[in-house]
Amino acid sequence: MCGPESILSFATDPLLAYAGPAAGLEFIPYFLGLLAWAGVALGAALSWPLAALRRRFRQGRGQQATPQ
Repeated sequence: MCGPESILSFATDPLLAYAGPAAGLEFIPYFLGLLAWAGVALGAALSWPLAALRRRFRQGRGQQATPQ
């Protein structure tokens, strides 16, 4: 028989609250996403000086750099 008391006991069953092999594992993907975001930001900050040097060396000695 399915009544209000059986729904209440189903919602408060401690075995149904078990989330996985260990508590707190849901934060690992969030941490990895934040780590990837920080890596991309650091890569972007470090790549623009290298790109500027590469542009400077690709141009000849007598040519002026033209703004784009």
